[in-house]
Amino acid sequence: MVWPIDPDAFAIALRNLIQNGLSHGEKDPTVEVIAGPGAVMRVFSRGSVVPAELLAKLSQRYARGDTACRGTGLGLAIVDAIMEQVGGHLSLHSPASGRSDGFEAQLSLP
Repeated sequence: MVWPIDPDAFAIALRNLIQNGLSHGEKDPTVEVIAGPGAVMRVFSRGSVVPAELLAKLSQRYARGDTACRGTGLGLAIVDAIMEQVGGHLSLHSPASGRSDGFEAQLSLP
């Protein structure tokens, strides 16, 4: 399958999602990346459930959860902007799909 996205932009988006999972997941983080079905890429990380009111804000610039991790709160905002530019969509889920905990970021391309 060929996706309608610049490979460098896609690499930035995917790197940001993986880095977030490694930084904000469990103490010994595991990040899973699953491609498909179709034009969908999902990134899962283990950890506590993110409250819905915070989850709704995480893709906004400078939004950060209750974390001691370094960062500016721009990673998910950058991913969201990239997806918007290519006509795609970033969706965030917690708990992760089919799980009782964790975090999932889903990239859907047109």
